[in-house]
Amino acid sequence: MKRSIAVVCCILLVTFLPSALYSWGSITHTYLIDKIGYRWGYLNHQEIYGATLPDMFNLMYGSPYRDYLWAQTHIEFTKLTDLSDRRAIRAFFYGVGSHNDVWAADYTAHHNARTNPGEGYVRAKANELAPVLKPQLVSVLSGAGVPNADALAGALAPGLAENFIETAVDLLIKRNEDPAAGFKLLLASQLRHWRVPLLLVRAYARDFATEFNLSWIEASMILIGAEREYRDLMKLYGGIFTRDENSAIDLLAAQGASLAEAYLKAATGYDVSVPPEMLATFLRDVAIPYVEPDYALEISATQTYIEEELASRGFGPGSLLFVLNEEEDPVTPRGSRYHLEQNHPNPFNPTTVINYSLAEESHVRLVVYNALGQEVTVLVNRHQPEGDHSVTWNAQGLPSGIYFYRMTTDRFTATKKMCLLK
Repeated sequence: MKRSIAVVCCILLVTFLPSALYSWGSITHTYLIDKIGYRWGYLNHQEIYGATLPDMFNLMYGSPYRDYLWAQTHIEFTKLTDLSDRRAIRAFFYGVGSHNDVWAADYTAHHNARTNPGEGYVRAKANELAPVLKPQLVSVLSGAGVPNADALAGALAPGLAENFIETAVDLLIKRNEDPAAGFKLLLASQLRHWRVPLLLVRAYARDFATEFNLSWIEASMILIGAEREYRDLMKLYGGIFTRDENSAIDLLAAQGASLAEAYLKAATGYDVSVPPEMLATFLRDVAIPYVEPDYALEISATQTYIEEELASRGFGPGSLLFVLNEEEDPVTPRGSRYHLEQNHPNPFNPTTVINYSLAEESHVRLVVYNALGQEVTVLVNRHQPEGDHSVTWNAQGLPSGIYFYRMTTDRFTATKKMCLLK
């Protein structure tokens, strides 16, 4: 009987709340690292992606590897340190460091809050909210004829309430602190450095394979696949947070309810109806008002705390780990270099020129993205010789706004921002 309850509770915990479809708290992590990071354009995108990535293994529902891998990115995250050998990767690792469960953002959320020392802010709030949530869970489960609905709801409520709290904080940050947080997460997911999956393999694959008697290739494929899935879901999650608040809540609720019903049917054999409006109403009318009076104070205090901790642990500017320039700029023995110039004119209407230099013959891909991180056009995608090059972009027919252009070669990547003003 206990085993049956545990199985059902596990499935509910990972599917019932809409935010569990993606990964809760990602907007909060985006906001924190954006405030304490060093905002070097493309490098800031790497900071943001790094700050959300430790939750990538939360998505491995039902996997025997999930808890072990979660601990690797939340606790054993320093395995990445020695591999951070380029500026963009160091920026990524700076973001990872801001998230960890040992002394950073997850530590204040789950273990030791700044405004309530001795108990994590999210965990304390969830424990208070759980009794309010339990009757609604009992109603949903018993309405479907699921046995032991009261016991199941009691076991489920604290963890589910924690997810509600973190989602509520995400929504309030988007509402009050940074309306563009969803755009930033979406863009960071689009532009994450191509070496990140390889970095994870180098850091974790060997120990992971040994722990579970896997081959190195099997372990590597699991890591790469988890990162790929997580990146796609962060694009979706960021996109949802670009919408107005009511639309975002409704979309999260609808998709979360659909997944919950499918998983519950497969696990219990019961047709459990999970009303999206129940999830949306609880988030709007209970969870958000519950954290609204004091969440901002905790976030502000956490921001200051993490910034001080990062600096004291050698993550700050000037350290060997975190020496940042505006772009990757490798120099060849002949003294030539890769370089991507700022477009001119800027702002522009409707045409602008982008100049760049190649240190050697290379395949060049130059792509324009809009503020949502969506690809607008590919300006260059071919092999080109060493030397200076130029391309003109005509944005006729496109709306005014901020656009990004990214150049990638075999040895160099750089991103810059431009403004179309009509």
